[in-house]
Amino acid sequence: MNPEALADFTYQLEVLTLSFLVLSLAVLSFGLVVFLVYLWNRYREREEKSLEYVMLQVAVPRNNEVKIDAAEQMFASFASLRKSGWFSQFKPQTQIAFEIVARPGDIRFRLRSTIFFPKPGLSSLRVYD
Repeated sequence: MNPEALADFTYQLEVLTLSFLVLSLAVLSFGLVVFLVYLWNRYREREEKSLEYVMLQVAVPRNNEVKIDAAEQMFASFASLRKSGWFSQFKPQTQIAFEIVARPGDIRFRLRSTIFFPKPGLSSLRVYD
């Protein structure tokens, strides 16, 4: 093999390798920028939404005869709050915090969310952040 041809082949291989590395770095950088813009767009209203939270309290009467199936139905209805569809991934999901406070002879459920549906038996509590 001719030494000049070997040197030319080595040079072309180095240029091709460097071009591949630069192109890979550019594609990865572009992907990182797109991902950061996606995260910024998804969570840009997070603080405003967190200030809209409402704490609700559901008090169960002492002489309650309702089966546990009612609580299962309540938890199952929370699953229906999930947004679906392709564009829903660009917005944050509805968040719910659920607490069970049990004292002797008294059970209360506390729910913290941005959704508030005034119903009988629900009372709003002050939220302490």
